[in-house]
Amino acid sequence: MATNEKVINFEIAFEASDIKIHCLPVDIFYEAHLLSRNGIIIQSVAVQKGKFSFAVSPEELKASRLVLAPVNPQLSKERKTGISTAAAMLDKRVTYEPVLPDKPAQTIILPDVPVAIWKYWCYCTCRVRGRVFNYCHGTYQPVYHAKVHVCEVDPIWLWLRRLPDEAILRIKDSILHPEIIERPPHIPVGPGPVELNMEGRMMPENMEMMVAGLKSRMTSDTAASATALPQQNIAILHTESVHLIREYLVANYQLLYPWWCYWIPIYWWWWYSCDEITTILTNEQGWFDRNIYYNCFGDRPDLYFWVEYNINGVWTTIYNPPIHCNTYWDYVCGTEVDIYLHDERIHCPGDPTVPGKVVIVSTLGNNVNVNRVQQSAGTNQGLAPDLGYGYTNFGPFGGSVEPHVYFGEQLIPSGIKFYRWSYINVDNYDSSNPDAGWFVMNDSVDRHYIHTNPDLSLSSPVYNLGPKTGFANNDLFEIQTARQPVTNEPWNHQASDARNDTATAFFNTGKLAPVLAGMYYIKMEFFNAAGVRVNLTDLGIDLQVPSALQPAPFGNSTINFVAAPAINRLLDGGGKLLGFKMVINVDNNPTTAKIDETKVGLQFAGPCGMITYFDKATDVAHIGFTASHPNDHAFFSFTITKGSSGTVHSVNGTVGNNPPVSVFDNGAVSVEPYIYTGGAIDRFDTNKHVSVLLGACDEGAFAESLSVYGTATDGWGRIGYDDGKVMAFALKH
Repeated sequence: MATNEKVINFEIAFEASDIKIHCLPVDIFYEAHLLSRNGIIIQSVAVQKGKFSFAVSPEELKASRLVLAPVNPQLSKERKTGISTAAAMLDKRVTYEPVLPDKPAQTIILPDVPVAIWKYWCYCTCRVRGRVFNYCHGTYQPVYHAKVHVCEVDPIWLWLRRLPDEAILRIKDSILHPEIIERPPHIPVGPGPVELNMEGRMMPENMEMMVAGLKSRMTSDTAASATALPQQNIAILHTESVHLIREYLVANYQLLYPWWCYWIPIYWWWWYSCDEITTILTNEQGWFDRNIYYNCFGDRPDLYFWVEYNINGVWTTIYNPPIHCNTYWDYVCGTEVDIYLHDERIHCPGDPTVPGKVVIVSTLGNNVNVNRVQQSAGTNQGLAPDLGYGYTNFGPFGGSVEPHVYFGEQLIPSGIKFYRWSYINVDNYDSSNPDAGWFVMNDSVDRHYIHTNPDLSLSSPVYNLGPKTGFANNDLFEIQTARQPVTNEPWNHQASDARNDTATAFFNTGKLAPVLAGMYYIKMEFFNAAGVRVNLTDLGIDLQVPSALQPAPFGNSTINFVAAPAINRLLDGGGKLLGFKMVINVDNNPTTAKIDETKVGLQFAGPCGMITYFDKATDVAHIGFTASHPNDHAFFSFTITKGSSGTVHSVNGTVGNNPPVSVFDNGAVSVEPYIYTGGAIDRFDTNKHVSVLLGACDEGAFAESLSVYGTATDGWGRIGYDDGKVMAFALKH
């Protein structure tokens, strides 16, 4: 404010009252507004102990209007200032505009505020409480964390005093002659008792339908309303005196509450609005409860409620019925307001969500806990654990590897909209340029839903989570924190495909060919709505994994989640968390099975399979086979079966002979071991006395069977890079 401007001081008092009023003048919060002649607020100040000042010259004051208005303590508290600068708000209060002197002095003593005005400046508290329900799983269930907006509706008596004369006459005619209802010929705009702000107040598109529908109901209903009005002075309605009609309506406005719902949408919808007093978030039982302030003098508060809900990070209106038909007139403080919704975008209490600001990377597929995959260098680095094959519990990854992730429900409100998985061969990773050389896992990720069609038949539409393009980064995937799609369709989640509906990405390792095996880094990063990568540290997002003490699948056991180990944390150059990373061993190589021809001495089985032996006690049969995998990620079973006697010889173990294979003869541990030739061969050889094979027989026919099983898994089960062979021979004397 310029220092050469004069300051004019004002003093004002309240007119004494001889009637009981709910407050004393010293308890009233009010403010002074200096307005231009056309109603624009120039300056606003709070009135302290009946005194206030404006930095204005006498000439400027003479060209201005002074308006005193009360302050709702609720609004003052929630906006943390006592000054309201919205001119539109003044039109909705009982204000006092004193007459200013022609020759302003430095201190002006204003005329007292009349009792007829300041009695409306007293505010009392009123407890507003209620619940929000949504139809879920066949019943209404409470809605948690809905934002309930509590609004005070313009008092009918107030806008009755401010409606133009034409509108008052229309109300009178509608009461006496309901058949005259028609579409209003025009929308009146200022000048008038109140200058209208038409911005955002569009005429209903269905006005003609509203007129037709309401007209039939009002013909009988409004005729009944006329007889319900006090008969004393009802003759006023038959006059053309706008003043008398207006006063009669003001005196009896409460009796006409049901009919405002009919009249307002046809004639005066552009006048009707409400002012938000407060917003309340519902608790887990759907309750909202708060004290508000209202004008003590006259009727109780007239309240209107509308509701928002956070749907995929956006506060979305889910309940906003027309004000004129859904106002709680003369709300009785403390009574329960129940709001019932039927919106399937709202997740039901039974729908699983993860609370808080957290990302939980759980498993690869269904059966591999990411926190049990060895990340440090060693024999089992990057191998899937807990496979339960018997001979080995570890194996490489292959096929389509699908990470499973839980997203906390506060991720989207925190600014995270998308995620992305990528991979790189460890040998190609450059720590000096850590973002280079990665390939995005960009196979489509979808969710299946059950949809009720208009003819009540069911269909199973698919909602695509990604990849999405057109952002700062491409190939992004939407985060889902609940089992609903980001669509207005009434869809219910249905896991039609257990793998599709639980995967966050598909690492199709088959696309790595001709490279069939190698160590790979995979990483998960996060992005905002513009597709810009974000760091989780600044957003306060926690990264967790299942406890390393719990093998997957988890079954019915309680899963304990812990902070992700440092080795799994993807960091930027400043040490801030970007996401999740891990190393996995990929191997899509096939296995090989081969059985050598059995021989005794120089006698081979040959095409006919017959071998002649000479001495049952001393002759030995040479048995050999190859069970191999390029990286020893396989196990095998070799058996020799005699006639109907069953298995007489068996060998089981890993193709790398680590630990050494198990050898059995006729159900007992063999004393004749195999010689293992390792490297790229994985060959097993032994010399077996023919007496062990023949047993009580002097001659016999035998079948040899070799099965080699690859240990590669996609996280759901063994993939099956298997091979097998069958041979036969007979021993004769």
